[in-house]
Amino acid sequence: MKKVLLLLLIAAVVFSCKKNEPTTPEKQQADLAFNITSIFSDESRDWDPLIPECNADDVATQAKFRLLEQEGPFDGYFIVDVFYTNDSLYTQVLKFDLTDCANDDGCCTFTLTEFYLLDQNGDVMKAMPQPNSEFSEFVFNSDYFITFDVCPFLKTQVYVEVLCFQPHYYIDFGFFWFNITEITVREMCFFGDVCIDWWWDEFEIPFAYWQDTENLYQDQVNGIQADMPALFDLVVFKWVIDDDYPNGHWVYSRVWHYMDPFNMEDPLCIRYADYDFATDIYKVELYVYGPWPYVTRDGLFGITPNGIYQGCWIFSDNADVLDLNGDGVIDFAMGYCVEDPEYQFPDEVCFEEPVINK
Repeated sequence: MKKVLLLLLIAAVVFSCKKNEPTTPEKQQADLAFNITSIFSDESRDWDPLIPECNADDVATQAKFRLLEQEGPFDGYFIVDVFYTNDSLYTQVLKFDLTDCANDDGCCTFTLTEFYLLDQNGDVMKAMPQPNSEFSEFVFNSDYFITFDVCPFLKTQVYVEVLCFQPHYYIDFGFFWFNITEITVREMCFFGDVCIDWWWDEFEIPFAYWQDTENLYQDQVNGIQADMPALFDLVVFKWVIDDDYPNGHWVYSRVWHYMDPFNMEDPLCIRYADYDFATDIYKVELYVYGPWPYVTRDGLFGITPNGIYQGCWIFSDNADVLDLNGDGVIDFAMGYCVEDPEYQFPDEVCFEEPVINK
């Protein structure tokens, strides 16, 4: 009996002296992956921005993206491998520790602010356009960043759309940060006049035709006049030298529309990029809205087909050289109803080759 009591006392002493080990909280882990879809240009969309073509030799090997935690301090980039499954492209699973997430339900809310596919050389081959950029209309999140929740013990799969990327299209993607220390974004403005008499002299289209045939000029505040503010498109091209065209070629950049008959007070101002340490050559083609005697893209009145323009300007770097009177607006007239316009079309000569070869 004494032995039993002694053993019980020893056990009690050992138990009372045992140090309590702190409990380790269970990690709140979650998985995240992206399902990536490439969007390509629809050639039937006339004058819409043409998505750059991909290099057939490029192979997507990794994805680089930036996540911003909405209610927390996290803001960072990730680079993960990508792979194909059933003809669909996915990123490798990214594991998150959500222990410190700010949300009450234990989930973290993230915003995807940038997403790129990298090729075998680590260069960007495809990218997600920024919201409200020129190319954003081609992806489902055209005017907002993608926001999603990542929750403990669950796998979250986020759908993202990307376009083929080429560096000289960076503004159309909304990437104004791209080489920002070497780029100046410039602006030039245009305003024009349409002279009805020119259409009579050139094509025998009478004044009454403008009055009787439905067209946008009828909606201007003064209606049909011998001299009216011109409605027009400006199509911008950049001269690019690359491996396929070592002597250079014109690459479409974008189109700017001036087709609102109710807003004729302000000129049409367009933007373009001027690389500070390089010579950039641009061509601006002018397409005037009117009753052209051949097929237009809009019916009896409209814009002439692609390549049949009424005038053009070619310049390098700073377009201020085109502003002949220095008032900040490039004035032109389609016809001869304006005295001494800066540019008289169709009399002006449009050079088809750049004046400077990079």
